[in-house]
Parts: sequence; C-alpha cells; structure tokens
Amino acid sequence: MYTFKPTLGLFLFLFPPQVPAPPSGQHSPYECRAAPMRK
Repeated sequence: MYTFKPTLGLFLFLFPPQVPAPPSGQHSPYECRAAPMRK
C-alpha cells in the first residue's frame, strides 16, 4: 500500500503542513491537507 512514494507519505505524516482548521467541520484535516497536493 505504501509502495507509491513512501518517503512523501512518511514526510507528510511526520511533518504535516500547518493548515488552519476551517470554521465549519465539513472538511477533515486530511482533506484540507491534501487539497494543495491535488493542484
């Protein structure tokens, strides 16, 4: 499962970007964290 870019996944797991939590609890922290990665 972690064969695709394991270092990137491990880096994001150990050092997650500091993203402010949205006022509404619609999006999970992981979703907000992965949003910039999709661009």
